[in-house]
Amino acid sequence: MEISLLPDFSPSDVATWAGGEWTRDPLGQITSVHHDTRTVQKGSLYVALKGARVDGHDLIPQAIEQGAVGVLCEKGRAIEHPHAPCLEVEDVEAALGDVANGHRSRCQGHLIAITGSAGKTTVKDFLAAMCRAAGSTCSTPGNWNNFIGLPLSMLRMETTDAFGVFELGMNHAGEIRRLAKILEPDLGGITSIGEAHLEQLGSVLAIAQEKTSLFASLQSTGFCLVDMDSDWKDLMVAQAGCTFHTYSLYEDADLMGRAIPDQPEVLVIEDRVRGERWEIEVPLPGEHMRKNLLLAIGLARQVGVSPDQIRDGLNTYKGSPLRWEISQIGSLQIINDAYNANPLSMKCAIKAFAEQEDPLPAWVVLGEMAELGSSAQEFHTTLGRTIDSFGLEGMIMVGAAGKWIAEGVEQTRIHVVNDVDEATDAVVDHVPDAARLLVKASRSVGLESLVDALNSRKNS
Repeated sequence: MEISLLPDFSPSDVATWAGGEWTRDPLGQITSVHHDTRTVQKGSLYVALKGARVDGHDLIPQAIEQGAVGVLCEKGRAIEHPHAPCLEVEDVEAALGDVANGHRSRCQGHLIAITGSAGKTTVKDFLAAMCRAAGSTCSTPGNWNNFIGLPLSMLRMETTDAFGVFELGMNHAGEIRRLAKILEPDLGGITSIGEAHLEQLGSVLAIAQEKTSLFASLQSTGFCLVDMDSDWKDLMVAQAGCTFHTYSLYEDADLMGRAIPDQPEVLVIEDRVRGERWEIEVPLPGEHMRKNLLLAIGLARQVGVSPDQIRDGLNTYKGSPLRWEISQIGSLQIINDAYNANPLSMKCAIKAFAEQEDPLPAWVVLGEMAELGSSAQEFHTTLGRTIDSFGLEGMIMVGAAGKWIAEGVEQTRIHVVNDVDEATDAVVDHVPDAARLLVKASRSVGLESLVDALNSRKNS
C-alpha cells in the first residue's frame, strides 16, 4: 500500500523523529512509505522490518532497484548495502512509530481512537464515512491496528485533514497505552469488552483494564464516550481523566438510541446534551450494530458532524472485507463474517443472523474461536448451548473446536467436519439451494475460502 506524504516531509524530519542518522543523502524526495517490497515505487522510504519468515534487510537491494529513495534499517546493517541511503536506528518498528508520532504533531484535525473486543473495525468504518461527509478524513485501511499498521495508517493523514479515525488493536497487556502514545488521540471510544485474547491476558478483568486504558491515555482536554449498558461502565468512568458523555440503548444517558419495535432497522436518536431528537437507518442488523452505530454517532457529533452529514455519510458506508460481507450464489445468500471471532462477536453475529425476518432457512458454518487459552473448550461448548435456541435450520461445525461447539447443541440439526474442504462438501450436500448461510470463525481457520470454493463449484 502506498502511504502518501506531504512535500515538506523531509529526510531531516524523518531522521529527527526516528532518532537516527542517514548514512548518505536520500536519492530524492520522500513521497511514500512502504514495508512491503511488492509495493515499493519511485520516491518510497522502505522500512526494513524483520518478520517471522523474512528479514526486510535482505530485500534492501530489491527496494532500491524498484525506486526507493531511502531505507529505515537497524543500526549496523547499512554496511551490507553501501550504495543505499540508510537511516539507521536501534529498533525499526519503534522508529516507525516515532516517525508517525512526529508527523501527528503537525496534524490539525481531530484524531479519534477506537478499540474494543468486537466491532472496532465496523465503528471505525461507520465513523469515517460520517466524517467524510463533513470534511477530509483519513482512516485506518482495513484493520491496520498494530505497531506497524497504526503508524502506516497515520502517515496517510494530510496535515490539513479535518478528521483522523484510527483503530487500536491488542493481544498483550500494555499495548493500548503504547499505541495511544503514538497516536495521541483527542477522542476515544470502546465498542465492547468481552472474552478475547484470554490466552495472553488471562481474564476478562485484565481485558477490561487494557481496553479502558485508552481513556486513561487521553489528555485532560480530550473526550470519550462511556457505554452505560456495559458491565464495565464504572471502570470506564474511573479511567477517564477527561470530559466524557454516556450513551445507551436502554438506560438514561446523554445519548440514547431507541429501536422502533416494528422497524428494527431504524434508530431514534435522543441527544440530551444538544437537545436533539432524530432518526437514522441502521445499515446492518442486530442489537450490537445499533450499539456500534450509536457510538459512532456520539463521536461524530462531538467533532461537529451534523445529523444530516451523518446520514449522508452513512449512505456511502462500505464495510471492510469479511465483515458481514453479503454475496449471492444462485438462490443461496452467504454472509461472510469470517475475519475473526471470539465468544462475544460470535454470539452477536449469530443472534443478528437468526433474528432477521426472512423465510429462507438459516444455516451457519462455524469454526474455532482462537486465543481463549485453557478455557477454550468450555467457551465453545457454551456457545453451542447458547445458539441452540435461536431456531436455526442447521449447523456445520469445523475442526476440533467445532466438535466442542457441537457438544452443547441438543436440538438443532448439526454436521461436524474436519476441515474447510469437508465443510464445503457439507454445504453442497445438506444446505438447500435457497437458503441463508452465515460463515464465521477466527481468521486462522481460513473459513473465508469456503465462499470461494462454493463460487468455483457453482461456476464450473
